[in-house]
Amino acid sequence: MEEENNGVEELFMGTSLELPDWLRTPDGYAFRPEGKPDPFRPFVRPAPPEEPFRAQVPTRALTPLERVEASQLRVIGIVWAVDRPDQALAMVEMPDGKGFVLRPGVGVGRYGGKVRRITANEVIIEEHGLDIAGREQVREVILKLHPSEGDGHG
Repeated sequence: MEEENNGVEELFMGTSLELPDWLRTPDGYAFRPEGKPDPFRPFVRPAPPEEPFRAQVPTRALTPLERVEASQLRVIGIVWAVDRPDQALAMVEMPDGKGFVLRPGVGVGRYGGKVRRITANEVIIEEHGLDIAGREQVREVILKLHPSEGDGHG
């Protein structure tokens, strides 16, 4: 019984002796990929996004106030006396509703911030970190007792 091929010849890949001259490799050549770039890896890769301000991470255990952004705290009340501003206290509320009392020097926020000063209507937090170039930077976060309507603090 003869199979019908419908006029189509089967082509088989032959040995390297049957390849045309332009496809043959020189005698003794073996490809070794060590030390050569991967042709399928892009030459230019996007840089990972960097924060313009990176925290100097403390090596000790963090308090609940140091686990949230300083700007997420809401000032509920301030106890402040004109004759003793260094003994001022501020009551803040965390995003989860828990309340804490702040005084100057207390650690606040994920960027190693400290309460620098408490005035009659605001809490000033100073954060230390590194900029993109690795230089130490200091920035202030100001939490107001009565924020204006556009600040997003309810």
